[in-house]
Amino acid sequence: MKPEVEGRGGGYGKFQGLNLAEIQGLFDKCVDDPSMRSISAVLRITREQLDARGQLGIYPVFSWIAGSASILGLAVRLVGPPNFAEIATKTALGAGTVFLLLLASTVPSRHSRRTNVEQEKLIRKMAVDALQKLLESQPTLKPLTFEQEVTVKILLKTSPTAESLRTLL
Repeated sequence: MKPEVEGRGGGYGKFQGLNLAEIQGLFDKCVDDPSMRSISAVLRITREQLDARGQLGIYPVFSWIAGSASILGLAVRLVGPPNFAEIATKTALGAGTVFLLLLASTVPSRHSRRTNVEQEKLIRKMAVDALQKLLESQPTLKPLTFEQEVTVKILLKTSPTAESLRTLL
């Protein structure tokens, strides 16, 4: 495993992040006992570990949106009609403030954010592999809970090799 993806993520108590080797060990235990209970365990572990890492990949997107809104507000202020000047100024100042706050919080933590995003990718890949192995043994399937369905949909969306997981839905 690459040293840049080592770590446990955040969280505390039962939601404390595990390192990737511990997660793989839990997934291997589940694969050794193919059943719906094991599928539920893999989905629960996946959800908890993704939550423990904070899903921080969205912060740069919010930064770009806020920065774009600020620039758009300034542009409307400068070249737009005079009756939009007040709202454009407020938009530019508000979005600019949000942009600076997001920038101030994400730049110092960019290394840990990058590590957590890489860990999220690896956790999703390990979960897909474990679920595919479990489904190969054709256990008796039961309906999934809402949280489990959401986790399966996340795995389907983020992993191109996860099409076999559609049988769970």
